[in-house]
Amino acid sequence: MYEKLRQPDFDRYRKPEALSLFLSAGEIDICRPFAPWQLPEEPTWREDPHGDDTWGLYYHALGWMIILDHGIDNAPNAETRSACSGRLEHLLFSYLRHVVETPEEEVHRMLWFDHATAWRASAIAYLYQRRFKDKASPDETALFRAAARRHEEKLREFIESGRWNANNHGIFHAEALWDLVQVFEGPDDGLAEIALGHMRNVFSNMIDFEEGVCREQSIYYHLFDASLLADSARYMEGFGVEVVPGYKEILARMLDFFHAFCPQGEFLQSIGDTQFGKKPDSRLLQNISSAAPHWELAGGEHPSDPTLRTFPRNGYYFFREEANGNSPSSFAILIDKPYHGAHGHADGGSFMLNRGGEPFLVDSGGPYAYGKRLRFNYFKAAEAHNVAILDEKSQNYLTRVTAISQAKLGNSVRLETVDLEGTTWQRTAVSLRGGTFVLIDRFLKGPADIVDVLFHLSPTIDVTQLSDSTRRLKGEESFIDVWQASNAKLKTTLNSGEEGFPRGLLTRDLAKVEPGPVLSTRLRANDTWLVTVLGNAASPPLVQTLYGGKLVRVMTYAEQAMAVDCSLDNHSLPPRIYSFRTH
Repeated sequence: MYEKLRQPDFDRYRKPEALSLFLSAGEIDICRPFAPWQLPEEPTWREDPHGDDTWGLYYHALGWMIILDHGIDNAPNAETRSACSGRLEHLLFSYLRHVVETPEEEVHRMLWFDHATAWRASAIAYLYQRRFKDKASPDETALFRAAARRHEEKLREFIESGRWNANNHGIFHAEALWDLVQVFEGPDDGLAEIALGHMRNVFSNMIDFEEGVCREQSIYYHLFDASLLADSARYMEGFGVEVVPGYKEILARMLDFFHAFCPQGEFLQSIGDTQFGKKPDSRLLQNISSAAPHWELAGGEHPSDPTLRTFPRNGYYFFREEANGNSPSSFAILIDKPYHGAHGHADGGSFMLNRGGEPFLVDSGGPYAYGKRLRFNYFKAAEAHNVAILDEKSQNYLTRVTAISQAKLGNSVRLETVDLEGTTWQRTAVSLRGGTFVLIDRFLKGPADIVDVLFHLSPTIDVTQLSDSTRRLKGEESFIDVWQASNAKLKTTLNSGEEGFPRGLLTRDLAKVEPGPVLSTRLRANDTWLVTVLGNAASPPLVQTLYGGKLVRVMTYAEQAMAVDCSLDNHSLPPRIYSFRTH
């Protein structure tokens, strides 16, 4: 029976090296990036060596007790195996008494944190079923059951609150409740039905089954949630239950989205709570692929032409152009924000760009250290993204797409803010054959006085000013020239680090930050426009306004002479893209 239980994250601790570390030094590796920790002989269960909520989460999830469970069967000799058994029994009963007897307001702040509660409930169910069910005394069994009831109460609170209805934590809650019902016999008051119903509800809210996209608005969590669906499907199949009908086809669509989003596959685009420069987790990909072995990568019929993949319900627009002649491949992302996801950031309208497989315009990444102010006032805020900031104040806003066009010479997407406190920001993103991208930003009259248009750069990029209006972004293998024009006076600055505005920071790890360059262009916010051209043209672009300022024309001189006519007064009209040598 115990083999069928969920066993969340147990593989982190069920390793020979984890057991060896504990037996040789009495230390446990609770979670990275924190150093292994000396386990006290008599824990108070209020230990907090790093003052960090993430460490506290994993400590109170109790998964680390699986090191001792593993030692009972795998320690090098009978004496050590017996010692592991005795230590596990002592620690587990000590923790159970602490949970049952200590008022909630007196325990460590992370003990009843929802994630810790759910994984701990599954750990308690597993350890009871495997090690204690047949040998526990009546008093010990009563303690297990009292702890189980306490966890059932908390899990039902989490489920009934509705807070995690579109969040992977909601799955943890439901699976933990299911584990408790399976192990601790007796009337369950319909708890099994509650658990199963909640699993299905959360998956349907957390994943767009039709588009195959995670709605938590994070690329890391896209893979995590797909793997979670694969795990949950196998887990519930062990009990004869199909948790999500047709889940294999859903996983195939999620794989297709991932490969469209990360075409080189070398690193994850750091959208939402996704660390900068993070490589795809091969274990997650293998787990998903093994559950959905038959999937096909979708894409355009003409790979040499600019290709636009759209996932409109969830706000992802991918521009891709393959290498052609002297032009390296290009891949760009425009983010629409039709809703706020559980692991999303204030990044509506953000534009990211890779060239030749190298990141140029990037996202700052996340998450940064749960509970830390910098996580919320920077990494999740608009300032950490390639967006427009009004009056130096990050705001949480939504956007909507107003027009999309796809053609042989280029593609475009237009979007605008929905609720930016009285000021409307409109952005048009255009990809042109030859690897040139055009961004046209417009700011309608409102209460804001100034606006800063930000471009966060990869730390590998060197910036050189070629003229008042042009800067060269030099990467390791290629370069991009950034040329700007406006109907207002422009002031462009380059900043990095925590000082000044805008801040430029990146996070590659859960609790570490590093400076990252950010290019900022400031202009007036009332009835102004800004054109940004990103490409490798030998001659600077030409920008004109026509029809009394109602239309802006951008003429570029790359491998082909291309022009974009973009209406400023009708944002639902797609730009016209053409070659002006034959026009």
